[in-house]
Amino acid sequence: MSDRSYFQIIILKVGGPRRAEAIAEILEHEGITCEYAEKTDGSLELGKRYVAEEMSLDTYTTLADQIIGAAPSTTFECWNDPKYEYGGGYCAYSPGLGRFEGDCDSDGNPYLTAPQLRDIIEKGDPTVPLAQRITERAGIAWQDLMTQLSS
Repeated sequence: MSDRSYFQIIILKVGGPRRAEAIAEILEHEGITCEYAEKTDGSLELGKRYVAEEMSLDTYTTLADQIIGAAPSTTFECWNDPKYEYGGGYCAYSPGLGRFEGDCDSDGNPYLTAPQLRDIIEKGDPTVPLAQRITERAGIAWQDLMTQLSS
């Protein structure tokens, strides 16, 4: 995609200093910087927002692939802001939950559209309760984990 938008990532948990260094190198290579850095040595700051102003609209998936490949014990969330006719894209990952991707707003809040809800209601597995199908598709478990680790 040639269109670009604001990108944000928050790393919440890392499995050791080598993994943190690997992630810091990836972020630096991609030109993603800490929004309100407290450290000046280039080390990774957990729970801080890292940003880049002009990134490809699929950065949320490509960067997630890089981080998961380099540091699979990491828990993080990242997103591209909506731009023009394109919705925002969100990815969250935790080794315990796996990977979640969905549409999001500019604050990184995943959402479901009316067609997606209709699809869940009409085509979902009828043996699975509707509330469970919606919460799974909306990424509620990932949101709850990110909130817990942020506080």
